[in-house]
Amino acid sequence: MTMRIRPQSSRRRFLSLMALSGMISLTKSPKCFALEGTTSEVPWLKEVTEPPSILDGNGSSLRSLLADRGGISKEAFWKQKRQEILRDWIQFLGYDPNAPRPKIAWKKLGEESIDDLLRIKIAYEPHPGWPVEAYILRPREVKSPLPAAVVLHPTVNHSIDEPVGIKSNDGSPQGPRALGLHLARKGFCVIVPRNYLWPTNDKIAAKEQATKWNEEQDRLAIKNQKPKMKGMAKMLYDTQIAIDILESLQEVDRKRISVIGHSLGAKEALYAVAFDHRVRSAAASEGGIGIRFSNWEAEWYLGSSIQHPTFDHEHHELLGLAAPKPLLIVAGESADGDRGWHLLRHGQEIYSLDGICRLGQYNHRTGHPMTEEASQRMVEWLTTYG
Repeated sequence: MTMRIRPQSSRRRFLSLMALSGMISLTKSPKCFALEGTTSEVPWLKEVTEPPSILDGNGSSLRSLLADRGGISKEAFWKQKRQEILRDWIQFLGYDPNAPRPKIAWKKLGEESIDDLLRIKIAYEPHPGWPVEAYILRPREVKSPLPAAVVLHPTVNHSIDEPVGIKSNDGSPQGPRALGLHLARKGFCVIVPRNYLWPTNDKIAAKEQATKWNEEQDRLAIKNQKPKMKGMAKMLYDTQIAIDILESLQEVDRKRISVIGHSLGAKEALYAVAFDHRVRSAAASEGGIGIRFSNWEAEWYLGSSIQHPTFDHEHHELLGLAAPKPLLIVAGESADGDRGWHLLRHGQEIYSLDGICRLGQYNHRTGHPMTEEASQRMVEWLTTYG
């Protein structure tokens, strides 16, 4: 299995172009850290890291990330393989997550106290002409630096209002999907940014926003001779800007930043934990870890090119890139389920190089909606490892 998306000559031209444009360094190794300061585990770690006894054989053709080592150690081989995988994904996404980002200024729109929490609404522009509103939610009294999290909202009408417990589609604003509220009550400082597919907080316009973004990227690619950023790259960039904002807050412990999300938000969480070295842990519910598990081919995610026979990548590579950061996948046998274990097992090969495997899946088997127990486990995961 070759590790490329386009013929090698095209790949070399692309990497040269990106290097000249300042997007990537061809010599700089990606940053990755071992999990430090963890003295406890979730009591159900073994339950979620061991696959069911009967597995779906779908995807058995996936090749091990540690295949063809040529006699060298697993650790040395993975160090080299990781760089190759990372570069292929950078080429495909049209964006290097390790490249310098501009400092984004934000302004406060409002502030209010809710019981013992402080909720601040802010606005900023990750890209010019692409305004974002977000909530920052944290304990009102801060005595020491707080663990932090980027909470990424699902495809719901009220976008950022649901994770902080203001509104919800099903009439339960403080239900399972109010992950930002639940984490803040556990002592986290959270930021809940609006996804670019929502022009306002209460309206999704996926096709229109994706078309606008793609057309703008086409123009910029021609004008500046730079690669075009895919929709998923835009989401990754926006998540990184949210992390930048968290890092700028004096009440945040910069070494303890996590990401969490459901559905659409789970997709974003997967990419953030894989590509941003600052993310310490992550929980992703029903995003579809397999490329064919959900609508990854949509133009606002990865685009239709992933359906072409020459596209030979899968998200087990992202699971490998995420190692050794604790990552919990929550499944309901909708977007995610037992069929995902063939990907998880390949990712666990890489996690095991660090000694303790903290890549697992909890399957509640009740469909796409998040359950109370799933929500509690996701919060416990970040509380333990964040």
